[in-house]
Amino acid sequence: MSFSEGWPEAGRLFFQTGPASAYSLVASWISKHQRDGRITGEDPYRFAVLFLDMLIGEHQLGWLTSMPRAARREKIDETVRLAVKVFLRGCRSRPAPSD
Repeated sequence: MSFSEGWPEAGRLFFQTGPASAYSLVASWISKHQRDGRITGEDPYRFAVLFLDMLIGEHQLGWLTSMPRAARREKIDETVRLAVKVFLRGCRSRPAPSD
C-alpha cells in the first residue's frame, strides 16, 4: 500500500504544497518567457514538470532508496547545470525558416 492510499488527505496535501506548488511557480516563469518570445509555446506546466523532474529525479531516487551517494553536492551541481542547459536549448524559440 502506498502512503497516499493509507492517508489520502496527507498525500493530497503533500502534493499540493510541494510538487504542484513548485510546478506552478516554474510554469509561471516559463509562461512569462513564452510571452517574451524566448521559449517555445508548448504547455508551460508540462515544461515545468519535465524541467523539475530532470533536476531532482536521480537525487531524490537516491535518497528514497538509501543510496545518498547519488546526492553528493558536486553531483547535484552538475545535474543542475546540465538540466538548465538541456532545457533552455531544447525549448528556446527559433526564427521561422525563410522561404
